[in-house]
Amino acid sequence: MKTDAIEFDTMKNLRQIVSTLQSGKWAIEKLDDPFDNVGGSAPDIAVLISGRASVVDAFKHFGAGKSEWAVQVIVTDLGNTRHVEMIALGESGFAAARAGMNNQYFNIRHSKDHRNQIAQMLA
Repeated sequence: MKTDAIEFDTMKNLRQIVSTLQSGKWAIEKLDDPFDNVGGSAPDIAVLISGRASVVDAFKHFGAGKSEWAVQVIVTDLGNTRHVEMIALGESGFAAARAGMNNQYFNIRHSKDHRNQIAQMLA
C-alpha cells in the first residue's frame, strides 16, 4: 500500500470538522485502532473517507481510469486548535493489474487529489 500524508492545525472546532466531512458525496467508515486507548492517546476523529473517481478524475490522471480513492482522516483536539492528519492511500501496480477491467483499487493520484480538496475544506 502506498501512502502520502499531510498534517496541519485548524481553528475549526470538532463539530465543524464533522459537518464538513459529512457534507461530501463519499463513504465514511470508522477507523478502529486497537492501540488507541494505550496511554489515553485516542484521536477525537478517526475515519476512512472513500469514493469512486469520476470521469473528470480519470481524464486528469491519464491511465488511472475510474478507480477508487481513499483518505484516512485523524483529528486530535489540542484545546485551542485541532491537529489534522490526512493520509492518501493507493495500492501497488500489482493490485491495479489484478483489478483488471473493473479498476477496483485505490489509486494514489486520485486519493491525493481528494485529500487535498478535503484539507482545503478543513483548513
